[in-house]
Amino acid sequence: MRISRAAAAAAIILLSGVAAACGDDAVAPSPDTLSGDWGPTTSLVGSRWDMHLTEHGTSLAGTGDYALEAGRSGTLAITGSVTGSQVTLDITYDYGMREHFVGVHTNLDVLHGTSTRVIDADTTTTETDYYRRGTL
Repeated sequence: MRISRAAAAAAIILLSGVAAACGDDAVAPSPDTLSGDWGPTTSLVGSRWDMHLTEHGTSLAGTGDYALEAGRSGTLAITGSVTGSQVTLDITYDYGMREHFVGVHTNLDVLHGTSTRVIDADTTTTETDYYRRGTL
């Protein structure tokens, strides 16, 4: 069986396009919105942590809720900002704990950075990822 040069060239072009679509840019997030539901991945049965963000220009605002396994549950209030891929969030829990997140919106639609949690005189900084809900 012989394949014409035109058919071979068309196949190469098609495969090149498929390969390009599989690159990082193919999963790039929408550049103008962080609006939607976000949260960490959790594996603890009975636990949840969700936030709903709304973006207005460079400002972010939102609400959320949480439940700790065999512990308290409640609500979150969120404010923040976005400049390019840089994101900051200030999260206030209903019982007074505050969390400050500084990170980036990655190509994989993840907010990746560090969170500093403050309750009374205790401060803890951890690496944190928030995933857009519905994309995992």
